[in-house]
Amino acid sequence: MKLLITKFLFISFSLFALSSCKLSGVSISAMRPADINIADHIQKVSLATRIKPGTTKEKVLNALEGALSGEGLFEDREAAPEAIRGLRDALVQTPRFTCAIVQEELLGTGGSYLPPLLSWDEVNRICAKDSADALITLELFDSDQAKEIKEGSRVIKNKEGKDETIPEFYGKLTMTVTCGWRIYDPSTKTIVDEARNVDSKIFESKGASRRDADLALPNKRNAVDQTGYYSGNKYGIRISPSWITLYRQYYVKGTDNFVLAKRLVRSQNWDGAIETWRKELSNPNKKIAGRAAFNIALGCEVKGKLDDAIDWANKAYVEFGDSRGNAYANQLRDRKADEAVLDQQLKR
Repeated sequence: MKLLITKFLFISFSLFALSSCKLSGVSISAMRPADINIADHIQKVSLATRIKPGTTKEKVLNALEGALSGEGLFEDREAAPEAIRGLRDALVQTPRFTCAIVQEELLGTGGSYLPPLLSWDEVNRICAKDSADALITLELFDSDQAKEIKEGSRVIKNKEGKDETIPEFYGKLTMTVTCGWRIYDPSTKTIVDEARNVDSKIFESKGASRRDADLALPNKRNAVDQTGYYSGNKYGIRISPSWITLYRQYYVKGTDNFVLAKRLVRSQNWDGAIETWRKELSNPNKKIAGRAAFNIALGCEVKGKLDDAIDWANKAYVEFGDSRGNAYANQLRDRKADEAVLDQQLKR
């Protein structure tokens, strides 16, 4: 079974230094399954915000809440589309869903709690406009901030070349956003998912004075926008497959063949690297042979041959005593389990 869909597979090889000189590594862009399964008949989704207060009482309560919390009037309501944009950007990264953003604001409460469910007539009306199979709504968006400026110091060289300690101020803004999501399936009249997520982003700054450190922090609207986008993107990972980066180590020391294979890996010639490592399988030094088997396992994983990769990792451990081979085989088994879920979610 191939590790990833060929059409959507891309592997980036960024070599990084490791603590042991005998090891180097590669980063692999891979796809992970969604946290929850969405029914196959849901292919296109409409995305909408539903935090506009629907009654006079709710409008008054929303205004009072904003005044007491220090939020600007309608600040959260104006930032909510960023969460929708973050969700959309997550969904379009893979072939699982297509989506359309609903331009109208749906009526909710505007408060810090989820409103009653939309009527199914309303859901059908919205989905029909976009020929969508389901409606995903942002029905709660609430932000909170915590800011602090601390005084510290740093050492510089003065004009005489001597160390001099000068004051320095450090700013920290923690923006927290609470998002409430629902997925409506009009064909079955069921709520596919209901989630309330709390996500935070930290912004830091420094300056020669408190004022400088404060001014270097983003304003609240910008911080809310960024955090809202981040939260929407995270919800997209919950409901749709997404790309992740896997870091793998391999051996680059032992014989001249390992040195040559390292250059082949850098040039993305994995077939050549595998053939070079194979030459060391018959090395009388079991440690060297085990390293070769371990590296061949990596080459197989990169080429999408997951079962072969597991076999070679096991061989490195069982036949040659390379302890890394056992841990790697377990990682590969986890990848294979994810592949089975991805096959279902992506209908491969």
